[in-house]
Amino acid sequence: MLMLVSPWLSPVSAQVGDRTFWGAGPVSGQVGMYSYRACHLTGITKLGPQGRIMKRITILRDSHNRVVGKTHYNGKKEITSKMSYMFDTGNRLIRKIKQSPDGKPVKIRTYSYDPDSFICSQADTAGDGRMLKRHVYLFNRNRERIRKTTFNAEQKPMQTRIYLFDASGRRVRDVSFSANGEVLGSTGYTYNDSGHMSGVQYLDKSGRLKGKSLIKSDNTGRIETKRRFDAQGKLKYTVRYHYDEGRDNRNK
Repeated sequence: MLMLVSPWLSPVSAQVGDRTFWGAGPVSGQVGMYSYRACHLTGITKLGPQGRIMKRITILRDSHNRVVGKTHYNGKKEITSKMSYMFDTGNRLIRKIKQSPDGKPVKIRTYSYDPDSFICSQADTAGDGRMLKRHVYLFNRNRERIRKTTFNAEQKPMQTRIYLFDASGRRVRDVSFSANGEVLGSTGYTYNDSGHMSGVQYLDKSGRLKGKSLIKSDNTGRIETKRRFDAQGKLKYTVRYHYDEGRDNRNK
């Protein structure tokens, strides 16, 4: 199972059997290999154009198949960082800890939940406990996230992002604001007749187009191709998705 790795796309969240990049830029010629056990992702290896290992991630799961640890290696097989994940008795992720190669905490992210088990806030602290930033989330009656407010280390608001939905519950636009209410930028989403996302537009604070993505899906909603364009409409790269039996890009 081979796929190219992009800095804009997370291979862990995709879990496709095969994904290929075509186009210029830093991703050209890079390949990623995924390893699975019982349909659960257990490792990712990133190869350079000549087949040289550039990066490797091993994924540790517990008896419930929850990801409880990741170890990142460079091309020399040296550990560059570690991640550990902690869950509460309700099977909710409550802490994610980034560690140095020798296991010392570097950054800790703590999650809090509302009575309905939706994440209502997350706090990022340094390894020594210093507050770095905090996100607070607001949901509507349909349990859709409609606002995220980011606070700095002094707990002063830095940025707010609102999420807009259509009558069918599909997210159609995100808008980011500074602490004083200035628009920072926005992202718009379009859908095809089957209700699957077909495009994404990225706008700057003045509403000018910064770039866009066009997405083609099959009749089950699985993404087949994704093309990314710059502000002038020039194609930057194309992503083609291929699937093996039992896995698709909707499985987490």
